[in-house]
Amino acid sequence: MGDVKGMIQFGGATYRIVKVDRGTYDVIRILDEARIGRFETVPKLRVHPEGVAEKLLSEIAVTALKQAKISWQNMQSQRPPPKSSPSSAKVPAARPSRPRAPSSVRLRAAKPT
Repeated sequence: MGDVKGMIQFGGATYRIVKVDRGTYDVIRILDEARIGRFETVPKLRVHPEGVAEKLLSEIAVTALKQAKISWQNMQSQRPPPKSSPSSAKVPAARPSRPRAPSSVRLRAAKPT
């Protein structure tokens, strides 16, 4: 058995989420220990149901993501980050200083003589 990532309750039943490979998870219904399918999170969420509706398996996968049982690890964005060369790297400018008016002035009380 793979690495158990946790349990999900959905639609009155409890499911075990088992990591079988990088970004690939099996879903086991606890009631009868039946595997109801597999889903992948890399590069995007894809479900592979076995004997259940695709929508059910998809909702279980999304619930697992929302409950942080699994993660969207190593997800690549569709566009690459902009390239920057060391010579063109911008250094954030400091905020220009403005003279500040004193917010309060404290005066010492004179000692009685």
